Amino acid sequence: MNREMTKLLRKRCASIQFLLSESSPLRGEFEGGNEISLLTDGSIFPHVAQHEEWSFNETRFIGQACPTGPYHLIDIGANVGLFSRQVLINYPQVISASCFEPSPDNTEHLKRNLKAMPMVSVFDFGLGQSDGELAFYKDSVNGGNFSFNRDAVAGREHLVIVAKIRRITEGLLDKCMGDEASGRRLIWKSDTQGLDEALMSELPESFWQRVDLACFEGWRIDKPSHDEQAFRNVLNSFEYLYIIGPRNKRLRRISSARCISYLSGRDRKWADFYLSRMELH
Repeated sequence: MNREMTKLLRKRCASIQFLLSESSPLRGEFEGGNEISLLTDGSIFPHVAQHEEWSFNETRFIGQACPTGPYHLIDIGANVGLFSRQVLINYPQVISASCFEPSPDNTEHLKRNLKAMPMVSVFDFGLGQSDGELAFYKDSVNGGNFSFNRDAVAGREHLVIVAKIRRITEGLLDKCMGDEASGRRLIWKSDTQGLDEALMSELPESFWQRVDLACFEGWRIDKPSHDEQAFRNVLNSFEYLYIIGPRNKRLRRISSARCISYLSGRDRKWADFYLSRMELH
């Protein structure tokens, strides 16, 4: 990282338009596709500044699990849109997306990063188990650690705002997709700092039958109660279930029982999970 980037990192929560090299998987062939809009936090910004991508290795599973389209991506906890943008640029079978993000700061950058993609809809509210407004916790250093779950920021410097939340239902997701996209096969991505199990268990079997790949972050922290049997049913509705740890990035197939056991821990460790109808490697 060069000296100018180091100065920006020290100035936390400043906004920056970051120019991308031609080899970056975040670079698109559209107006403004050579730059992205970021906040200079201590986590997302330094990674993108150094690598010019966002967990690109993990997105390879989209090509394996969803080889032909058309697909619609549901991105819950979209942050500034790096995941959605990268997927839409690199996987032509994914032709539309719905992005949900309750943080006003993130939503501003999310809209900038996806504005040249007319197939994307951005919604400035979170999804949960009820409608209304809730306390929303924003980590002061890690721009990826924003959540309605208070335990996500336990022991860390943070801010608290009030943010909009809508009860997640299949009907609401279909409405947000629009008539054309609602008929497509689906890819699910959620990263909500410990709320993923609750969200997934709220949706009926009819929804999950439409999903060919689901990826979510599982964090071993305190979480809201949810229908454990419904969540188990979601896991069991997919033939293949995998876990990837944060360090070695090795893909391991596991059982639904092992997944639930892992998620029941409270040692603040985390891993990514992939649910697929096709074998991944």
